[in-house]
Amino acid sequence: MAVGLELLGSPVTSVFVVLALAEYTGIRKMAEKAFNWIAAGGVLLLLSGVTAESLGSGTLGMVGLGSLSFGGQLAGLFSVLGGISVLVGALLAALTLLQET
Repeated sequence: MAVGLELLGSPVTSVFVVLALAEYTGIRKMAEKAFNWIAAGGVLLLLSGVTAESLGSGTLGMVGLGSLSFGGQLAGLFSVLGGISVLVGALLAALTLLQET
């Protein structure tokens, strides 16, 4: 199982860069709960990419289970959940940071 380079250009990279910058600048301490939501969304988006690669028809077809390909549906579910989690976290972070200033 090899994760392709397309994950480097995906929203996963952006989420983790935002988390790293928030930790570096100290903003994360002010809105810890919100950034936990964003981190959970990033993990779900990463899981979406890995699921699409590992449970796709090409991978399962190599072991004779090509007809059981359900990676696309599962990856879509993880992608939607990750997007919602990042959106909730971003809104919570914005509200928390605006209230403290």
